[in-house]
Amino acid sequence: AAAAKALGGVEERQAMTERVVSDVVDDIHMNQKMMEEEFARMEDERGEQQRLIGRQREVLEEQQARIEHQEKEQWKLREDQRRWQSDLEDHQNKVVRFSEQQRLKHEELLNEQRTREEAFRAQGDQRQMVQEQLKRMQEVNQQQQA
Repeated sequence: AAAAKALGGVEERQAMTERVVSDVVDDIHMNQKMMEEEFARMEDERGEQQRLIGRQREVLEEQQARIEHQEKEQWKLREDQRRWQSDLEDHQNKVVRFSEQQRLKHEELLNEQRTREEAFRAQGDQRQMVQEQLKRMQEVNQQQQA
């Protein structure tokens, strides 16, 4: 009876040990499963982060390309503006030179006209003097004849 009782106690402790070992193994399996799930979730998050980083990189590259394009367009516009400004200045200089030429021609024509008018006046004065002299001579002739 004592041996059966001792054997019963050993069996009971062995059953308890098996339950504890079974519980520990279950806990280990559950912890391992939770760790695998956590690792899978972390891998998913890492993949999502990598995808977001990749998208951000694409957006930044697109923005950089747009900025470079805008800079090229601005450079072209500045070059066009410089060229147009230069063309405008050239045209304005031509207009100023033409206006100056016109003014000089006008002055020249005015001077020629004044010279002609003075010549006509001088001719007129000489005619008048000759006419007056002729008149006096006629008067003298008439007085002499009278």
